[in-house]
Amino acid sequence: MALTRTFLAIELDDATRAFIRGRVDLLREAMPRVRFVAEETWHITLAFLGELDDAQLAAARQAAQSAAQQSHPFTLHAAGIGTFGGEVAPRVIWIGVAGMTRELATTQQQVVSALHATQVPYDDEKRYSPHITLARLRAPLAPSETQQLRQLETLEGHGPDLPATAISVMKSDLSQSGARYTCLERAAFAGE
Repeated sequence: MALTRTFLAIELDDATRAFIRGRVDLLREAMPRVRFVAEETWHITLAFLGELDDAQLAAARQAAQSAAQQSHPFTLHAAGIGTFGGEVAPRVIWIGVAGMTRELATTQQQVVSALHATQVPYDDEKRYSPHITLARLRAPLAPSETQQLRQLETLEGHGPDLPATAISVMKSDLSQSGARYTCLERAAFAGE
């Protein structure tokens, strides 16, 4: 039985990707040793589901459709650089999500409720913290890199409007060169 590594997400548009690319260029210049994730993998996760069999994947698609029908389009922005993990040894560098975050949180809760209703296994113990992953770090930063990162965290401004209009059911294929994501289905929000 084949399993599909799956997550539900909001995909990014080209204008938001261009804005993030500019921020990543600044980070690369400040931290040349850091390996950043591929631009094609940027997204806003709503729920990571892990390895699903065919029946669970069908139920996850149904959950995405159900949650999308309860949501209406809203607007987000990429804004602010931050990290998860310790200050000297962060595990992840991310760019934050601003704009209509209350609507985003409501949509994410609708996703969780729909997953539970369709009995798709989902660990919802962690508090939802919307972000776009830019890098996963395997080693502590050098002191100069930590200082540069702290300066970049103070950058002001945000990206262009990012219309959130659908929940995407995403497949994740892992390889030595990194993850590759494929959209299996887009569940349009009500009114779209």
